[in-house]
Amino acid sequence: MPLRSGELVLIRRPGRDHFLGVVRWINRYSPCGDTECGIEILGKNPEATRVTPVVTHATEPAQNAIRLAANARLNPQDVLVMYGKPYQALRQFEVHQSQGVLPVKATRLLLQTAYYQLINVRAERH
Repeated sequence: MPLRSGELVLIRRPGRDHFLGVVRWINRYSPCGDTECGIEILGKNPEATRVTPVVTHATEPAQNAIRLAANARLNPQDVLVMYGKPYQALRQFEVHQSQGVLPVKATRLLLQTAYYQLINVRAERH
């Protein structure tokens, strides 16, 4: 499978937490003949979820996303990895997760590519 810089990868190690990372560099010509790559760890235990912007068109469906819970070492706020159109800071979303619907507000754009964006979010009170 071809690997490109900027792609998201899931790192799984037996008996350990799963990590979500982004490929930062690739070396296809390493001395040992293997492809080497550098991965920036974004967070651990990624959770598949659905996200709906609060102010949206009635016909716009919820979109798939990945939620990374806040982590003192990696990121002090929750992170949403969302595909599709870019969203601005302070945008409100509803995160549909196994525990129910969580209202959140975007606080900071961490990374944006042509394919996805990483957004810090914080829980909002109703």
